Amino acid sequence: MASLMFNTIKDDMQPDLVAYKIDADNETITGTGVDMTGYQGVVFFVVAGKGEVATFSIKAQQDSAVGFGTAADLLGSAVSFATAVNTSGFAFLEIRNPAEQYVRPIITVPNITTPVAVTVVALRYGKNWRPETNADGEVHVAPAEGTA
Repeated sequence: MASLMFNTIKDDMQPDLVAYKIDADNETITGTGVDMTGYQGVVFFVVAGKGEVATFSIKAQQDSAVGFGTAADLLGSAVSFATAVNTSGFAFLEIRNPAEQYVRPIITVPNITTPVAVTVVALRYGKNWRPETNADGEVHVAPAEGTA
């Protein structure tokens, strides 16, 4: 198995915000799908706001069509994570070499007293064609100190 090497996230990966809800409670949040054409894998990073003891989960689905009309869960992909009164919850789910072109996250939010923010960021990696076209950020190599 070949190892993945990269210079920078900006040049070699593609980050995307795929789900954000400020007041999530007792629901399923379906994230935006990502097109895996030319990529080896994707990592979904999920954060749920603190507030009470609760267990959330994230899983992945795939489909051959962008509309996810025949989306199917990926076997064993569910990851549970917890929040607490003073601690936000965090988990990640990585899908490498998916069998179909489109992959998306599904987040299950429990029934909680006070709704919380839930965010999912996808990071696709292992692109066959580089550099990546990525206008979402900047890279600074060995920057000097001073006013940002």
